[in-house]
Amino acid sequence: MLFAVLETTDVDNGPVTQTLMHSDAGRIAASAERAALMALFYRAEFTGGTRLKGPQPKVVVNRVLVIRAAAATLFMIALFFWSRPF
Repeated sequence: MLFAVLETTDVDNGPVTQTLMHSDAGRIAASAERAALMALFYRAEFTGGTRLKGPQPKVVVNRVLVIRAAAATLFMIALFFWSRPF
C-alpha cells in the first residue's frame, strides 16, 4: 500500500492534508506492472536493434553572446564565493 502525504495550507481553514487514496495506489501499481510486462515481452524493442537517426539540425551560435554569457556567469560565481552580493 502506497501513501504519500503532502502538507499544504488553506487560508481559511488552516493546514490541509492530501493523501493518495487506495484507488490511486492501485493505478500506480497497475501502471508499474504494465511497464514491467511490456519490458519483459518486448525486450528487443528496449535493448537492441537499429537506432533511428534523424537529420542533424545545424546549430547557429552567436559567439559574442556566448562569450558574454560565460563571462557574466563566471563573474557572478566569483562574486558569490567572494561573498559580495551583486
